[in-house]
This record gives sequence, C-alpha cells and structure tokens, in this order.
Amino acid sequence: MNLIADKIFIEDRDLISAGCAGLLEAFPAKTEKHIVKSSVNLNENLLVITGSINEVSLNQIDHAVKKGATRYHVPMNLIVNEKWSENDIDVYTESLLKEIIPSSTIILDTQQSFLIEQPISRDQIGKIIAKCMGVLVYKMVSKFPDYTFMIIGGDTLQGFMQELGIHSLSPVREIVPGVVLAKYFYKDKEHYLVTKSGAFGPDNLIAQVESFLRKESGKKK
Repeated sequence: MNLIADKIFIEDRDLISAGCAGLLEAFPAKTEKHIVKSSVNLNENLLVITGSINEVSLNQIDHAVKKGATRYHVPMNLIVNEKWSENDIDVYTESLLKEIIPSSTIILDTQQSFLIEQPISRDQIGKIIAKCMGVLVYKMVSKFPDYTFMIIGGDTLQGFMQELGIHSLSPVREIVPGVVLAKYFYKDKEHYLVTKSGAFGPDNLIAQVESFLRKESGKKK
C-alpha cells in the first residue's frame, strides 16, 4: 500500500479507489503539497451515525463512550426484518429529541444482536441496514441543527445520499488521515458532513474529530 501511495503521489493523477480503507492508511504518502484550508461554519457538537460492524469502528465507538460520549442503539431486530417503517423512524427521532441530554458527542450505532425471521443473504441485510440508516440520517439532519454529523461506513453514507437524491460530495478538508469533511448541496443550501470508512484508524479517532470541531467552532466566536 505504501508503494502504491508513493506512485499515486509521484504521478499526481486523479484517483478512484475501491475498497479504500487499506489505502487510506498509507495515502497521502507525502504532506509537502500545499493544501488550501477554507473556512467553514461548523457546530462543535458531534453526532456520529454508524452502520459499520467492523471491529475497528467498534473500538473507536467504545473509546468515545469511555471519554464521555452518549451512545444509543437503533432497533436492529426491526431493521433487519424490515419492520422499521419511515413512520417508526420519525417516532424514534422524536424520542431522541426528548431524551438526549445536551452533550458534545452523540453516537447512534447498529451494535445490537438480532434474530432474522426469514432466510436472507448477508448482502441483503447490509442493504436493508444501509437504507434504514440513510433514512435515519436524513430525518435527523433537520431535527438536530446544532450538531455536525459524522457518518461511519460507506453503505450508510450511500443510503443517506440516495435518500436526499444527491449524487456527489465535494471534499473540503482531510481532518485526520482518511477522515474527510465534505460539502453537499440540498435544496439549494450548502451543508457539511464528516465521512469515514469503517475499517481503519486509531481508537481515539472520534476524539480527534471532536478536537477539530472545537477549533473550528472557536474561530467563529
């Protein structure tokens, strides 16, 4: 991966990668390139939504909870058996609004055991989870305007984009290696989102994102 990252840097060509988590550990291989850091309007509070079941992501979430983040689970039994309707998601988000105590970091994850009622492939389970989590993010963005959203897991991010009907994200800044602040337009308004693949990064990665948001929000004051 280091050799590939070096080659990409030297050739300085546009890159499209598949299965990018491993490459993100090595790229960018160099840091001498000049990076323009634009100023963006971000909220200090972080709301993390993850559909990833990778052990690396689990460790990162556990670490954040130990450091004070508030964690909530989504109802996996209902999701995988396709019994979590859009109306149920509305009820869930409304209950979160009432239940959540103001905190710098809120985490919603899929880390609950579940029992599948009908035979279904692992791939189909992934698609169902991604769809539901995408709808969940879509519902929450408007209800939690004082939070910066972070999505962990490419399938969840794709589900969110499909729900909004947006086709592209514009990278604004790499917060830490492999974690990107991205911009998108929805209903002619500019929005920002932190994105991360599931299978990479240190245990304290979420804390690093929190630190970045504190610095950015501090610039507004």
